[in-house]
Amino acid sequence: MALILGILFGGIGILYRLLITSDIPISYSTSEAITVHIMIAISTFLFFIASSNLKNNKSRIIMGFVFLLLFFLDLFILLIYQLRSVFFTSSFAQLETSSILSYGMISAFNFYQMLKEKIEK
Repeated sequence: MALILGILFGGIGILYRLLITSDIPISYSTSEAITVHIMIAISTFLFFIASSNLKNNKSRIIMGFVFLLLFFLDLFILLIYQLRSVFFTSSFAQLETSSILSYGMISAFNFYQMLKEKIEK
């Protein structure tokens, strides 16, 4: 259940981020940015709960690699925007880095859980 809610909150947060950044020349308010950060933070917390409840390492490895792939993809998108976009601002970078940090933390947590279970056996 936590996994489904995490996907739901994360998806809504990312779609909302795309919505408010689609018109970059027009600035967005602080409350919109905070809403995105809160949605992604709730999603991250729910993914932590879901990962803690997983019973085997195979599913943790899959979840870790999926989020590692998303981490590198989002980092690549940030770098492309920074190099090619005229509208790249620090506020856009803050919105983008919230999901980058989330993906990195989730993948690191999954790999930590996997190693912890491996050591305990």
